[in-house]
Amino acid sequence: MLIFKYDRAATVDVTTERECLDALREAADLLGESPTKAQYERLDVTPSSSTIVRHLGGWNAAKERAGLETANSRGSRLDPKPDDVEIPEDVEWSNLSADQRWHYRHVETNRERTLTRRAANRAWLYEYKHFNCECERCGEETPACLDFHHPDHVEKEMEVGKMVTYGYSRERLLDEIEKCVVLCANCHRKEHYPIPDGVEIPEEQIRETDLCQ
Repeated sequence: MLIFKYDRAATVDVTTERECLDALREAADLLGESPTKAQYERLDVTPSSSTIVRHLGGWNAAKERAGLETANSRGSRLDPKPDDVEIPEDVEWSNLSADQRWHYRHVETNRERTLTRRAANRAWLYEYKHFNCECERCGEETPACLDFHHPDHVEKEMEVGKMVTYGYSRERLLDEIEKCVVLCANCHRKEHYPIPDGVEIPEEQIRETDLCQ
């Protein structure tokens, strides 16, 4: 199998304005308010703040395009709650921030954006496995069979598959992948399977001979 070195910078130049706006709205959802540049940079959200500024001409300009509150737009005017917007019974519309009100007005859009990002990252991870990975023990190459195993000595953030589900950025996924050893599902299972008490075969011999075929 030909293994390609993955280029982290390969996707930087294809970031779109829509992705920048979606990222700002996602940050607002996470924070419950319009993000300052510093708040955004502390979140695990991509693209970077500098990319957003470059594409949209400034931080406040980007937030205005995203429909979010800016430092210069805060005021006392409050539109009434639209009839088709649902909020919890114990929440008063007038007590919500502008960005919280935006969230409730766009619940379905936010949900669809999250699902779209998750699907895109799953496709990206499959392609990453296809071009870069094979089992280090038996040579299995099929992406669907490959796992990322964390050796005992590394600090584990989370299983890579779960990180995709929870919406981690690709940069964070790559950081976690670099800690791992690629194993197929069978070899991974054997790595974690405890040899029962009473087995007389030396463990080293089992590890060396019981490989996937």
